[in-house]
Amino acid sequence: MHYLGLALYAEGPTDYYFLQPLLRRLCEDVVVTQGKGATEVSEVLGINHPDEATHQGRGERILAAGNQAKGSWNVLFVHADGAGDAEKSRREQVLPGIAAIQPSQGVPVVPVRETEAWALVDGNALRQAFGCTLSDHELGLPLRAREVERVADPKLVLGEALSASHQSYRRRGQSTSQYLGSLGEQTDLSKLRELPSFNRLEADLVQALKNLGVLQ
Repeated sequence: MHYLGLALYAEGPTDYYFLQPLLRRLCEDVVVTQGKGATEVSEVLGINHPDEATHQGRGERILAAGNQAKGSWNVLFVHADGAGDAEKSRREQVLPGIAAIQPSQGVPVVPVRETEAWALVDGNALRQAFGCTLSDHELGLPLRAREVERVADPKLVLGEALSASHQSYRRRGQSTSQYLGSLGEQTDLSKLRELPSFNRLEADLVQALKNLGVLQ
């Protein structure tokens, strides 16, 4: 029996809402389909750097966060929004931290623009989360799942989808952030796998799990 302890260092609070359940589901799927023997997968622990590291570089902040939670994880996901240049974000915002925590296993999580783009790939998950029956077109979603990575402002599109399903949500004080956890639980992995950025995350995860001896 293997035990897989997972942790996540993300850019902002709302990223944790969506990514924590999603990353656990992805790990469970990978170990079930590719694992050698039974593997217990933990919940994804959200971690942050201690206050004294706030003014350090991002690599140092990631290292400090990982060290503070040492013993709780053996795979650390490190998230950064791509902001239209995923390679630059990966190189400057993620890899320095992963290099700092070596030989532990770090896995980059870098959507091309924002985490919310991944939350737009599955209209069924959005309808279930929002409690509506609107079509993908009525929700303002791209025609094909892979097109979400070309959406310039995924947060805006997600907010407009919620607004379409709950016309008075702003007056009721609702925001998309309260739905991100549900979307992380329900978004179809097969639709996410149409996105190159998600495929890269999965490939990096598979390599990390192979390094740990969890996969063939």
